[in-house]
Order: sequence, then structure tokens, then C-alpha cells
Amino acid sequence: MAKPNLVYIFCDQFRRQAIGYMGEDPVITPHLDQFARESVVFNQAVSNYPVCSPYRGILLTGLYPHKNHIFTNCNSRSAPKGCYLREDQLCLSDILSENGYELGYIGKWHLDAPKEEHSDYTEGRRGDGLIWDAYTPPGKGRHGFNFWYSYGCADNHMKPHYWVNDAKVEERIDVEEWSVAHETQVAIDYIEKQDKPFALFVSFNPPHTDFNLFPQKYLDYYKGKEAEDLLVRPNVKDCPEALEHVKNYFAAITGIDENFGKIMQALKAKGIEDNTIVIFTSDHGELMGSQGLMHKNIWYEEAVSVPFIVRWPEQFKHQDVDAQLSTIDIMPTLLGAVGLDNKIPQECVGHNFTPNMCSGNYIDSPDSSLYFVDGPKGKGYGRGIRDKRYTFILSGSRRQATMHLI
Repeated sequence: MAKPNLVYIFCDQFRRQAIGYMGEDPVITPHLDQFARESVVFNQAVSNYPVCSPYRGILLTGLYPHKNHIFTNCNSRSAPKGCYLREDQLCLSDILSENGYELGYIGKWHLDAPKEEHSDYTEGRRGDGLIWDAYTPPGKGRHGFNFWYSYGCADNHMKPHYWVNDAKVEERIDVEEWSVAHETQVAIDYIEKQDKPFALFVSFNPPHTDFNLFPQKYLDYYKGKEAEDLLVRPNVKDCPEALEHVKNYFAAITGIDENFGKIMQALKAKGIEDNTIVIFTSDHGELMGSQGLMHKNIWYEEAVSVPFIVRWPEQFKHQDVDAQLSTIDIMPTLLGAVGLDNKIPQECVGHNFTPNMCSGNYIDSPDSSLYFVDGPKGKGYGRGIRDKRYTFILSGSRRQATMHLI
């Protein structure tokens, strides 16, 4: 059998409940709904660390933050403490590249240490006084990705910027287009040019804040809907910010859905749809008023739950699965899916779900997920375990902690 291609599409702050197929949020996602009907759908998928950089660190290294050192978001405050992806760290992409895959990365990277001398060419300092955006030069820091169309961390979704392939830091390009639409076209162009097995990672920043930065045409799908019509989760409490933003959040998701459909159509047009493993997921969720809160970085379901939908018609049958897949399982699962299970690093502790997806039997899969959130010098704020019914959290520092059962 020909070596399969891999397309891994992950959004930022896209909660699992916000796909129509899941039957929870009243969101319009026809392309993702159809995709789910043809795929393995993990109904209990979670992010081990519901923050941008730590998720990406676990995804690429197969290691928890206390092993890969990416214990919080990468920025100019955390970088001096060693919080960034090291050049000598073996990554999923390194292994794929070393075993015959063309590697492409499009969109948000957010794994590098920002440099002061680059700040005139990146996004610069934000209102919090920190530098978040970072330039990743060609070389070992890109971990095998030989096609590069990326940036560090910048949230102006309607005016994104990128460094492309061998571009120097001063050679960034600025785009007057919604980042999702632009990156989708870059992905389609990349797919059309490939003539050997490839692995393409597409990192959409939306629906991450700012919630109002998207083409307003997608609001038309929610015309006549009030915020109260959309905030239907029973745990939504008084939260003016959610009332203000929920329609925009869902509209951006509908726009992501439309562009996801274009990528699937490109695979079909090239005749490689059935021998391409396609994954749709997210780094973490969004509370959007649940528990009276917004955003992420906490253990409630809306923040940690993510979509994880896998399509490969030649090997996997459609199935809704309640197995506990989490971020730590992704690297071994992807290596297993492309026939490189013998290359899974020994230090990776995640579960390879490929045999389960092939057989449809999940009896040997994990029954719980671990949350390990630990900052430098013991200043962590939450560690815990989640199963299908409960989440048990130990929050605080190593010296003083509080237990929660939710």
C-alpha cells in the first residue's frame, strides 16, 4: 500500500462542543459535520494543558511540559526561564522528515523565544509589555519542516503576517486578508504541487481572540439570533463578555468550517482524498460564559475539551468513540498511522490509538487523562486527572495546594 499523506489541521481556542455534529452548541458547520460522519470521532478528547504553547509542545515532542520545558506560553518573560522548543529536541516532524515525508507548516507556531533585536520586524511589544511574536529562522529550529509559511504569535486575524521559507526576519510579508482564508489557499497550493508523500500541518489562529476579527459575511448565518439563543449550555452564568462575543465566536467557526471544506475538496480534486489521513482538532477550548468565565487556562470541560476527528477511509471506519484521547497520545498515534510505530521514542508515554481505530476495539485504550501544569520553581497552578465522569484537580503551589472534584 502506498505511504499515506497526512493533513493535520488545528485551530486555536475551538471547543469540542462547537461542531454541529456534536449536538451541543447551535453552531453551523456543515463541512465538519459531513467530515465527522465519515470519520472516527473522539467524543472525550481533551487538551492536557489548555494553553497555546504547551499544547504545541506536547503535540510535537510527545512529552509533558515538565519534560519538554514548555510550561507556559512562549514570550519574552518566559523565554529566559527556558520556555521554548529546543533545537535538539526530537520532534514528530523530525521523525516524519527523516523517513521520507515532505513536511509543510502553515500558520501559528508559537514555540520560539522572542528576541528583542527582532521586535522591529515582529509584532513588537503588546500592551502587557511583553514580546509574543517570534521569528523562527531556517534550520534546526524548524524541526524538519521544509515548507514554512508561518509566524510566532500575532492575533490581528484580518492583517496577518508571515515568514516564508528562507525569508530573513526583515523580509516578512503582510497580508490584507482573513488569516484562515489566506492560509487555506496556501495549503491548497501546497497540496496541488506535491508528488510524493507529505505531511502538512495547518495551524489556524481563529477563533482565538480578538473575537470580532473575521469576515462579517459569516454573521449572516446567525441573523435573527440573540446571544441568549446561542448560549444554551446549562452551566452558563452571568457573563456580559459572553453575551457580547458568542455570535462572533460561532460566526468565525462557521468561516473555519467553510475553509476546511475547501481543503477537503482540494484533496478530492487531486485524487488523494482516500489515502490521506486528515485530522481536525484544536489546541484547547473556550469557556464562553460557562461557569461565568471566559477563555481557557482552567480545567473546566469547555476549556479542555477539543474536537479530534480522524478520517482515513482506506483503514478507519466511521465510529463515535468515548475513549480518552489526549494531546500526549497524538505523536505516537500519528507515527503509528503512517507505519512508523517502530520510530516512536521510548520516552513518549502516550497511547498509540492506530490499532484501535483500525479494529474499532478500544478496550485497551486509556481510561483517564492527566493534567500536569507546573511552572518553574514549583509555581504550578493545577495538576489533575480526568475520566469520563470526574475531573480531580490539585491546584496551587507545591507548598500549598487545594483539591477540587468537578
